[in-house]
Amino acid sequence: MGRGQVGVGGLDLLVELDDLGAALARGVTWRQLLISLPIFAALTLLINIGPFNQPLLRSIFYGVFEGAVLSVLLAVATRTERGKRGGRED
Repeated sequence: MGRGQVGVGGLDLLVELDDLGAALARGVTWRQLLISLPIFAALTLLINIGPFNQPLLRSIFYGVFEGAVLSVLLAVATRTERGKRGGRED
């Protein structure tokens, strides 16, 4: 099984934290996280209050948590695309 793949039952979960750390160490990615976190947090807060009809405090918690997860996923996707393009900025 290759790196970054999940096995049966999640026991073989291998996460490339070194790659994530390298992606987050870049200045551009930190700025991207600082910009995207409040946007994703506000968006998921509104989704949790509106369509999901969650209480306000729970919606705030979910908004911050889900916003952080989405921001990290965006940073990893940006790092992956940057790697595919050979590090050049388009």
